[in-house]
Amino acid sequence: MIRKNIWSKLRIFLSKYKDKIFIIVIILIAIFFRFYKISQIPPGLYPDEAINGTDALNALENNNFQVFYQNNNGREGLFINLVAVAFKIFGEHVWTIRIVSAFFGGLTILGLYLLTKEIFTKKIALFSSFLLAISFWHVNFSRIGFRAILVPFFIVFAFYYLFLAFNSRRAKHYLIAGIIFGLGFYSYIALRFVYIILLFLIGLKFLEYWHNISFKNAKKPGKINFNWWWNIFYKKDGWWKIDILFIVIILVALPLEIYFIKNPQDFFGRSAQVSIFSQKNIFLALAKSTALTLGMFNFYGDANWRHNYSGLPQLFWPIGILFLIGAILVIHKIFLNYKQNKILLPNYSFLILGFFIMLLPSILTYEGVPHALRTIGSIPFVFIFSGIGLDFIYKKLKIINLKYLNLMLIIFLIFIMVVEYNKYFIKWAKRDEVANAFSQNLVNIGYYLNTENLNLKYYIITNMNGVLVDNLPMPVQTIKFITYRNSRNIIYLRPENFDNLLSKNQLMVGDQVIPLIEDSNIFKKLKSKYPQGNLIKKDKFSVFIIYY
Repeated sequence: MIRKNIWSKLRIFLSKYKDKIFIIVIILIAIFFRFYKISQIPPGLYPDEAINGTDALNALENNNFQVFYQNNNGREGLFINLVAVAFKIFGEHVWTIRIVSAFFGGLTILGLYLLTKEIFTKKIALFSSFLLAISFWHVNFSRIGFRAILVPFFIVFAFYYLFLAFNSRRAKHYLIAGIIFGLGFYSYIALRFVYIILLFLIGLKFLEYWHNISFKNAKKPGKINFNWWWNIFYKKDGWWKIDILFIVIILVALPLEIYFIKNPQDFFGRSAQVSIFSQKNIFLALAKSTALTLGMFNFYGDANWRHNYSGLPQLFWPIGILFLIGAILVIHKIFLNYKQNKILLPNYSFLILGFFIMLLPSILTYEGVPHALRTIGSIPFVFIFSGIGLDFIYKKLKIINLKYLNLMLIIFLIFIMVVEYNKYFIKWAKRDEVANAFSQNLVNIGYYLNTENLNLKYYIITNMNGVLVDNLPMPVQTIKFITYRNSRNIIYLRPENFDNLLSKNQLMVGDQVIPLIEDSNIFKKLKSKYPQGNLIKKDKFSVFIIYY
């Protein structure tokens, strides 16, 4: 009898709080996928991550936190400043850079749930957030020290509060939405496309409002006049609250706006360098880029090992099918409703509009397409589509009273979770191509230098290409971050300057020469000049020690 009462109370509790329990479980799964072995996976430290770290360390030391950091083609300052805070709390480690990404990647799962629940249903929200929680695409960028991971975070929370404001009509929700949209300006260049979505969405809400007003006043001509616009539309029906939204966005983003006014060349940054408009045949470049970008979800994904399991679709094939089903259902719903009511449903149109606009950073470029990083802003929309697709199939199977449907659903979700775990943590993480893509050799050089006697001199031959930072190619940043506190007597030389050093015979006994890339010509020159010298092979790099 006691057991029966306990079981009965447990069932009531689970029934009452099942949605909260589900989302807590999903968030825990998301946290696991984003923090598990983060000090080991991914290996290495890519120079773009490293320079975020070195700029953060410089900001801490000099108390000089910037809204925009000009090095490396220019970067918005929010992520770097957050890394500086993380260094202050957790110490100066490679993984400290990456836990900032992991933190915001995890919060994005909650944001997607809240947004999807606000504009659709709890079930679709749960499906969407789970699929995002275990997605290789989002997990990967949640574990890399790139500022781009902030884009999905700002999208889901900004539009959640905007839709909440539309539905509640409360000024505080417009205020919060404005703050988040404004802060997003400091995150990543691709987020600027979000403001196009914002304007279109407000336009759609106005058209929906106007349609309803026109219908109500169809038999009362002449009622809509200036007095109506001011007293009814603007004041009574609350459209003045839109002013709060835009004023707050402008005020929050003002420091960066002022910076761009003073430095207009930094507004476009690298986007101008890789734009399709720099190509001879713009239309051919646009067609090719569009086809490759749209095909990345189900056919051929990003080939860069740093961004993806090279060449595989961005979505595991069952999720890819759900994505297509969801997209078709949304498009059908929009056209069907417009045909019947002459209204483009804002929540459904938001998905289509947001999806295509957030693909533009990839579509409008020609380099490295398809590009999983530039399309990171499409992630929330892709997984809401997928959640809608899964919800549709679940409902269809429920109608036919399929036996053990919930058990089958759980098995399916566990199956795709295990596959995505295996793909990232076992298959991808162990590939040599991944270690190379994250500059493991440069990290090894950095750790080697940290363990050596720094009373000697270490000459790093920077025989790699990259954007120049302090007149040195970007790859040097990885070593600079690793050796930040032990940088004395480390001398960086371009290959041509090294030849001058040899000719002047300035190398002393015990000095060490380390090329970023092993180069037999450099070692031949050293051996010829210093025949007693010793060439030592290390893990992914070599060192020449000077002896007479």
